[in-house]
Amino acid sequence: IIGYILGDGCVINDNNNRQYHVTTVSIDYDTLSIFQKFFGDYINVYNIEPHDNNKAAYMMRINDKYLIEYLISIGITPRKSENCELKIDYNWDILRGYFDADGSVRKLPRKEIKITSNSHKSLNQILNFTKIGKVIKRSKSKTNDWLVYRKEDIQYIFENMYYENCCKMQRKYNIMESYIKNY
Repeated sequence: IIGYILGDGCVINDNNNRQYHVTTVSIDYDTLSIFQKFFGDYINVYNIEPHDNNKAAYMMRINDKYLIEYLISIGITPRKSENCELKIDYNWDILRGYFDADGSVRKLPRKEIKITSNSHKSLNQILNFTKIGKVIKRSKSKTNDWLVYRKEDIQYIFENMYYENCCKMQRKYNIMESYIKNY
């Protein structure tokens, strides 16, 4: 959950108006419903207007001052997109959540998995944790990518990120599993 919020969460900590929440938007209702089961009454999932691709989308909102204070204490802050650096050690659960939020699998023109972020620091933390891949800055934008190309490395990432009954975005798991089998 921390990794998913790191990738797609928007943290609001407005003491003046007593607003403390984190929101995220996704087309994967199943993933947000898992979070809803975990957080119970502290979370709401709403159906929102479709975006440009005309797919149904959902917004998750978690209202909990103590959760927001914890997220801020570990480095997930308001306006985190360009300067996010976790103050806790990465682990496979955080990486999986981040991949579910901002990761992708490409087959052409070359096979790769990647996580895209505006935060170069955050991607370097992934590189330091996994000791695999590389971080590059895209030349025409503010974004950076953590890229993994080698089949053995992709398989290692997959085997460590996913285990029985882990909280995961099923759609991305299925894509990655198929990718590994057909590499």
